[in-house]
Amino acid sequence: LGTALLVDDFGMSASELDYRQWTRKHVVACQPIKAGEAINPEQVVLKRTPSKSVFTNLESVYGKKVLNDIEIDQPLCFKDINVEVG
Repeated sequence: LGTALLVDDFGMSASELDYRQWTRKHVVACQPIKAGEAINPEQVVLKRTPSKSVFTNLESVYGKKVLNDIEIDQPLCFKDINVEVG
């Protein structure tokens, strides 16, 4: 077996490190979701986006009601989800 390095950058360039820090996987609709509809696991996936104020955990949105229509590939923002429901 190999030896673990104590370095966290994996030899990445500065631009790759910046991308890694600012682009994370977010919860994104994989099918249209209508306002008022409760989110189910078949409607969402994780994808890398540059969005801010979005969900990063799939399970955290299951059963929550959508406040606004969500299109395919649209990240689920905190403002679009009723977090008190579900």
